Amino acid sequence: KEANISISKHPQLLEILELPQLIDTSIRNSYFEEGLELHSFVNNLAVKYNDIPIIQMIKEDSDICIKHMEDILIKQLQGQITLAQCLKSVGLLRRIGTYTDTQLKVKFLQVRTDWFRGIIDNINKGEIQYFMCKMIDSYRVNLFDI
Repeated sequence: KEANISISKHPQLLEILELPQLIDTSIRNSYFEEGLELHSFVNNLAVKYNDIPIIQMIKEDSDICIKHMEDILIKQLQGQITLAQCLKSVGLLRRIGTYTDTQLKVKFLQVRTDWFRGIIDNINKGEIQYFMCKMIDSYRVNLFDI
């Protein structure tokens, strides 16, 4: 009887077991919203069935995927991105919940400051007039992106 129940529920069991892989695939294809929704579903399963070890393993794998997503979002903030992309990344980081609002603000400013310093450091410092013009241009063009 138990075997018949297991066989009849096989597709549903398989879908649950594949959730971490689905989350990972979503994140790798930049479907971050979908990855977060699936992670939320896994968290709800883990709360509801906290006594089932396989569900806890699925949750742990899901948490690893979300940590990877967090790293990707931080890396995006370290590069040249538009304001809309920046706001989206910060919103997703906020939804992940790893950082408090204050920690997220500090992390954002650290990452964007490092990005801007990289731009300034790449300016040729040979002739002072050229350097000053390029630095002013960099401030004018890129300061809004911070």
